[in-house]
Amino acid sequence: PMAGDLTLRPESWDLALAPVSLNSGKTFPYGFGWRVDRINGRRVQAHGGSWQGFQSFIARYPDDELSVIVLSNLAEGEPARIAEAIAGSFNPALVPAPLKPIEDTNPDVQANIRRLLDAARAGKLAPEEFAYVRVGFFPRGAERVARLLEDAGAVQLMKVANGCVCCTGSKDLAYALTVLLERLDSGELDFERLVVECTGLADPGPVAQTFFTDDLLRERYLLDGVLTLVDAVHASEQLSDPLLQAQIGFADRLLLTKLDLAEPAAVEALENRLQRINRRAPIRHVDHGRIELAELLDIRGFNLHDEDLAPPTLFRPLRPVSEAVSLTERIQSIAIRESRPYDQDKIGKVMEMLLDTLGCDLLRYKGLLNIAGEERRLLFQGVQQIYAADWERDWLADEERESRVVLIGMDLPEERIRAAFERAVART
Repeated sequence: PMAGDLTLRPESWDLALAPVSLNSGKTFPYGFGWRVDRINGRRVQAHGGSWQGFQSFIARYPDDELSVIVLSNLAEGEPARIAEAIAGSFNPALVPAPLKPIEDTNPDVQANIRRLLDAARAGKLAPEEFAYVRVGFFPRGAERVARLLEDAGAVQLMKVANGCVCCTGSKDLAYALTVLLERLDSGELDFERLVVECTGLADPGPVAQTFFTDDLLRERYLLDGVLTLVDAVHASEQLSDPLLQAQIGFADRLLLTKLDLAEPAAVEALENRLQRINRRAPIRHVDHGRIELAELLDIRGFNLHDEDLAPPTLFRPLRPVSEAVSLTERIQSIAIRESRPYDQDKIGKVMEMLLDTLGCDLLRYKGLLNIAGEERRLLFQGVQQIYAADWERDWLADEERESRVVLIGMDLPEERIRAAFERAVART
């Protein structure tokens, strides 16, 4: 309550704090930005975030009329655990029970899975091993699986402690990544690539930031890209959710699935809608789970290069969208193309203004800038308020000196942004 009034209507609060319903009919303990759970039968509603070493966490305990807010200016801080300890001092029942190992009640299942993977890697899979085999899988499909497994080596799975890295400041994820490095350095593991699989409800921002805010992880890992799977059948209904729009906005590749179950006209409309949200991410079709491995690896989405700022992809024409659809799109792309050079000091102040006022709403941004009086090209890119910029090669003699910028974010004030870039043009 504020000044005797409510910031949201009661029914809006009920919706925001209700566990989300999944397509399977089950629920997941996550509302609109809130983890919605119970500790020893008592309700808890929590949310956390991080930015450049600063972390925050808020936990509400409605049954105890208690709210705990923790702000930390240390990258090593653990505000979620601090909040938990404070709540526990108020009411010991608010401390979660210690985690216990899950006993493997049927070790034969795990052993059988490992045996099948080893057989697949060795090219010795047999059709009689399975209750159902898709037509055409043997022998060519099995041979392809064998080659992939041989190239990948042994598959290793690691699950973070509480499974919700987007609400805990990615501390568990950072720990898991560090443990993997230790096992790599000791020779216990040998791997060249790492896949971080998120749930369909995850905010990819904090996950991506983990690779930039931790000094060790920034030095040892190269974040290659963000892949977002889009269900061609259900996406049009689900894209009104800002979180799902954010997953589209963060993506370096959009993988469209279930195309065989969707009408071609609906797929075309969906692709146009996806391009409005994220102009820089190519859309790739997945055919019954099949897609070229080259589309998933070596994306270099977080490297400073200008390949995905080329005019044919970034400035492709988009069909008009209906007003009903446009009203639901909170995530959008803004593409700026300028043939006149920018003043270095002015464009720097524009970027500072954008980060100060829109930092958390800027999901991804990347640009190639032509700076007055400078023969080199300036490249920049960022994730929310974490960004990098560097001088690249010289402009070629026959190359058009054109600046190209793409910004992807939530509720971006397009007119104000375009006006700011216009004021940064160098005046002769």
